[in-house]
Amino acid sequence: MRNSVASLFILTLLLLFPLTSVDFLEDDKRSDAAATGVYDVPTWRIGDEWVYETKFDVAQLLLQADVAASIVALTGDTTVTVTNILFMTLNGTQTLVYEVTIEGEFTTGNNGATLEGQTGRVDIDYDGI
Repeated sequence: MRNSVASLFILTLLLLFPLTSVDFLEDDKRSDAAATGVYDVPTWRIGDEWVYETKFDVAQLLLQADVAASIVALTGDTTVTVTNILFMTLNGTQTLVYEVTIEGEFTTGNNGATLEGQTGRVDIDYDGI
């Protein structure tokens, strides 16, 4: 029961503070593109996929939430997949848009979480578009 409470708490934190999107442009490329007005756009295809080893540290979220719990960093793999390519009008300009899904499974491992004096394991599944 207490493991369920810890899992529910972490899931709520993830919903309130979702993972940020991946920034595919490096800072120097971004400034060059802004100066010249020319942007190097990646060419992706539906089904292209990347897998990232992920470490998700929730210590700061716990501090902000003022909760008496401790959780080691969650680790796992995050998979990003191109699911659609379409045109959208953004700020009055028709723009090519890549829709990607992000999925991840993260865990603290055994005894990686403590809540109200109980220790256990937190497993989280995450997905988004």
